[in-house]
Amino acid sequence: MRRVFGMASPPRSFLLLYNRRSGALAVQEFSGPDSRARALRERFREERARTDKDLEVVVVTAETLDEVKNTHGRYFMTTEDLTQRAIKSGFIRGQGSLA
Repeated sequence: MRRVFGMASPPRSFLLLYNRRSGALAVQEFSGPDSRARALRERFREERARTDKDLEVVVVTAETLDEVKNTHGRYFMTTEDLTQRAIKSGFIRGQGSLA
């Protein structure tokens, strides 16, 4: 097995479509030697077609989806998780009021 970017297996690219308002997430996986190029082409297509300013379109390259969840965990959190995280960090005070 060849090491690429310090990885033990060939990297995969993951296209994440994340709606900041609703917390909805769609994930598309690309594998193979040209996975990143194909994922980026799809990202640019999605960005051109995007009509919702709350939609984030992101490409992440990693060995596994679990690795993406570890490094980009906020995309996989529920809105309740994100709210609790903001409260704990002091960004907001209880019941959603701004600090």
